[in-house]
Amino acid sequence: MKHPCKALRSDRCVIAYNFALFSIFAERNTRKKMIRKVLFFILFIVASGCSKPFVFNETTYFEDLIWNRFNHVIHDFTIEDLSTTYDLKVKFTHTDSYSSDHISMNITLYFSGGGMRSRDYDFRLQDSQLKWLGEEKSGLFTHEFLVISGVRFPEAGVSQIRVENKMTKFNTLGVASVGVVVEKTKVK
Repeated sequence: MKHPCKALRSDRCVIAYNFALFSIFAERNTRKKMIRKVLFFILFIVASGCSKPFVFNETTYFEDLIWNRFNHVIHDFTIEDLSTTYDLKVKFTHTDSYSSDHISMNITLYFSGGGMRSRDYDFRLQDSQLKWLGEEKSGLFTHEFLVISGVRFPEAGVSQIRVENKMTKFNTLGVASVGVVVEKTKVK
């Protein structure tokens, strides 16, 4: 029998599954055995819903709150399932002292087979009343921007994403972090 939680790679699912399986076969009383089977079935259904939407979620932090133009944020991630589509997002976190109402960046996706996609993006950080649009927590504002929606990877393997600062100044002050998120496209 194929282990139902193997694809989930979740220790909690494996432990719960093994406990339930042991409990079913260890019990001799048929009524208790039936109750345990029902509980196991419910546990299996709950564990099946534990799938992780994130394939990759990493953040690069800038300790000095400065993002230099030549300090590219580069992350490798692995794609295994070619039958699904993926969304790529960038998380940008800054302080209140950030001096612009937008962030300009180039985002390049390198596929494992050698192909690539690259494009410049300008993301708004303030509304027309100069209020920060991001979620504020402890003096930091975090914005999450959808970069590519519904992308299919041509080959399984290690792909790479590079985020480049395209602001006009050599150092962009007030930047706390830049993160990259790759997740399976949510079915609507």
